[in-house]
Amino acid sequence: MTRIIPVLVGLVVLAGVVAPAPAAAQGLSFNIGGFIVRSEDSRTSGDVLVEDLNYHYFDLSGFNSFTFGGEWWYGLTRHFEAVTGVQYYQDSVPAVYRDWVNENDTEIPQTFKLRNIPISAGVRIFPFAREGAFQPYVGAGLGIFVWRYSEFGEFIDPDTGDIYRATYASDGVDLGPILYGGVRVPVGGHVAVGGEVRYQNAVGTLSTDFLSDKIDLGGWNYLFKIDVRY
Repeated sequence: MTRIIPVLVGLVVLAGVVAPAPAAAQGLSFNIGGFIVRSEDSRTSGDVLVEDLNYHYFDLSGFNSFTFGGEWWYGLTRHFEAVTGVQYYQDSVPAVYRDWVNENDTEIPQTFKLRNIPISAGVRIFPFAREGAFQPYVGAGLGIFVWRYSEFGEFIDPDTGDIYRATYASDGVDLGPILYGGVRVPVGGHVAVGGEVRYQNAVGTLSTDFLSDKIDLGGWNYLFKIDVRY
């Protein structure tokens, strides 16, 4: 998938030389929407959340949550647009052990928490040009994923069986491809609204405190967008 990116960059450079963009072809974009994590059967091999499901009850879809962000875009030609932006996502999911409880038969609770801030740069392609009342596009880019994953609450010592409180956390910065698809509809002289589906794919490396050393950061973004051209 990452091979798409250098091809698009080459096309953009060529198009930028051949056909300059119209004047004032730049702007800001703001978005809100939902982030949907990859399902259990499609997550990377050895993903920590899949491993956790062997020992804990929790809802993986509980990580599906609100996301928001902003972008700056620049029209390179009538059909190509460069874009860079940042997105923010964070959510936590409650969990309990599957096969163990406290001496008083109460659950042993934990919380699993993930934060992810993709910083991206890419290219959007408008097959029918960037003007008009209806502007569909596709595109691809590269994301820098700044993330933090933690598990905190009560845990069982595997050697003694004792229950103790702790917080385990790991963070990192990883790269991965991002794919875009959407539509933009002008509603005024300098304002447009639209929707975008965005796919991201990246894997983070965790510390040795967890059941696995991998966290799958991939998933789908479904976004409502407002563009302001200047």
